[in-house]
Amino acid sequence: MASAGFLLLTLAVLNSIGSVKSIAKYGVPTIQPQPQDIDLDTDGSLTCKSTGYPKGRLSWFDKDNKPWLDQPEVKVLKTENGLFTLSSTLKIQRGSSFSQYTCKVFNARGDEEAEESFISGGSSQSHAQSSVEIHCKTQNVGQYDQQSRLDCVIHHAEDLEDPEIVVVTWSRQGVEEPILKYENGKLTSLPGYSFAEPSWNNKNVNVSLLIHKTAVKDEGVYTCHVTTDSGFNTNQTRLNVTAKYGVPTIQPQPQNIDLNTDGSLTCKSTGYPKGRLSWFDKDNKPWLDQPEVEVLKTENGLFTLSSTLKIQRGSAFSQYTCKVFNARGDEEAEKSFISVGSSQSHAESFYHLAAFVKIHCKTQNVGQYEQESRLDCVIHHAEDLKVPEIVAIIWSREGVEEPVLKYENGKLTSLPGYSFAEPSWNNKNVNVSLLIHKTAVKDEGDYTCYVFTNSGFNTNQTRLSVTGLGQDTKDAKDSNMILATKIVAPVLVVGSLIVGLLVLLLYKRQSWREYH
Repeated sequence: MASAGFLLLTLAVLNSIGSVKSIAKYGVPTIQPQPQDIDLDTDGSLTCKSTGYPKGRLSWFDKDNKPWLDQPEVKVLKTENGLFTLSSTLKIQRGSSFSQYTCKVFNARGDEEAEESFISGGSSQSHAQSSVEIHCKTQNVGQYDQQSRLDCVIHHAEDLEDPEIVVVTWSRQGVEEPILKYENGKLTSLPGYSFAEPSWNNKNVNVSLLIHKTAVKDEGVYTCHVTTDSGFNTNQTRLNVTAKYGVPTIQPQPQNIDLNTDGSLTCKSTGYPKGRLSWFDKDNKPWLDQPEVEVLKTENGLFTLSSTLKIQRGSAFSQYTCKVFNARGDEEAEKSFISVGSSQSHAESFYHLAAFVKIHCKTQNVGQYEQESRLDCVIHHAEDLKVPEIVAIIWSREGVEEPVLKYENGKLTSLPGYSFAEPSWNNKNVNVSLLIHKTAVKDEGDYTCYVFTNSGFNTNQTRLSVTGLGQDTKDAKDSNMILATKIVAPVLVVGSLIVGLLVLLLYKRQSWREYH
């Protein structure tokens, strides 16, 4: 019965393996004009491209380094070697007042990696300098279900004595008719929109727009057009809508789930824009094997996030916390679930044996492509042990059926390209670090180190992230094949090894007791 308990706990440990993440720096973008001789008097387009990994984004900027309000869609193409080619096409209209266009590429963390600029030839004087300027706040953030204000103020030329506003038009991208229009003394607007100034008149230079009850559909680019008795002009501003995520709900299945029950916990929270959910243990450490987050768009445009955590009977954890993070990565709320009851038959035995052996591993490791990588793990024996001896070491990687390295009763086996980091390692050496001789993309992921001694056993995990350009197609294909392998097979293979080792360990402990 004891060995069955260890198997359940071991399988739970094996199932707590995290996700994969790799890095390849994006190159300087290329900009392709269409037509080739595009200038300010020509309709055309500019297509920007850059390649790297993981998926980043492209953004366009004007000559003053201000982001383009109406950013075009970014298309993503996965290459044969697993990298991503990003592509963005900016439409240009003849008579544009801009002559320089800059495309910047940002990595998955949001850091700028490179940029390229295009300067169009020729010039267009078709738009005369206006005696009217409109100064607008470029970016605005509106809270869902609250009022939002888009600030725009008219600046007349100083030599005008008594300027008068003839027309003001507010329009939003994607909406056919103006959302607000003033023309020759008549004001019309769609429901929920008005001037921000309650007693606005055609002498008032503050033409800011007020949205009475902000909805997700109000998000986008707005254009303000002003015509006076001396000239006209336009400007744009953008509204981003946010809805704070509420405290998550956690639904257990079954309702009376406890430590003796297989089951699941489903966490949900609603907000905008799309955020993420993450699970944490009682020590506030993130769950290594984070479950997939499902996203459902509601009728009002908000996002409902849902994440289901599987729980196995005999789990050593009794408290589970679900946290919700907004699109910026800031935590907004959390909810904890404490399972009732206890399962001491497995947990006490596990902790009794684990107390004699601890494995301290570096949590995060970064390996350079085609260079050596080292995953540091060191064993710490209990102080009262006189002659501790290592019986078995197993290093496994997520998605790989057989162990990448295994030492058992004096025999060492490993997959090609893996070894102990210590060249003359023996079963008295507490440094069980793993060495990867020539790091490839497929080596990226979560590794688990299992240690069995003549007094107990324990496990720990560490992660390797691979960085560097130049991955060949074969590495990418091998990586995809390995990542596609189901986790069931490695669980059974490594699990069966551990059960055998546990039986051997229990037998040795019993023999030692009888001898003494």
